[in-house]
Amino acid sequence: MCSNVQYLSVLMENSLNCDHACEIGKWFLTVQEFLPAMLEKNKGHIVTIASMSAKSGTALLVDYSASKYAAYGFTEALNEEIWRYGKDVKTTTVCPMFVGTGLVKYPKLGRGKLLTPQEVAMATVNGTLTNQEEVIVPPALEYQLKITQFFPRKFNVWAKRAQNIGLDPQYEPGSKQD
Repeated sequence: MCSNVQYLSVLMENSLNCDHACEIGKWFLTVQEFLPAMLEKNKGHIVTIASMSAKSGTALLVDYSASKYAAYGFTEALNEEIWRYGKDVKTTTVCPMFVGTGLVKYPKLGRGKLLTPQEVAMATVNGTLTNQEEVIVPPALEYQLKITQFFPRKFNVWAKRAQNIGLDPQYEPGSKQD
């Protein structure tokens, strides 16, 4: 078993992925392209796929968590700005738990299950059609999120550990990631 310091060292060497770090620029460009027409017509809907990592960062996925926090914050601020201008353009931010896309090899799901892309797609469509600003997938996690907001951050970390939610290391220290 390797120490956490070794894992942090590997993170700094290998894990800071430009694909995640550069996502925010892609969101700006996409919104910059489509939002003006939506504002002019006073209708439209912007959907952002974030992650539960946007609500509670995930150890061993630091770059991914940071990009999802950015996605969530971007859409939250954009929604407020649209509202300030009195426009009727909607936003929906989707925060799924672990999805079977191959991003992680060893998710710890507690009593939950690995979501399918189809389940997340259906929740996204339903949330968009009902103009939900935030969609938590699975919905049962919404209650837990509301409760943990009233406690210090360490409680949230403890709750994830107690429920066996998170990730096992996806790599060995000193090795390159797949």
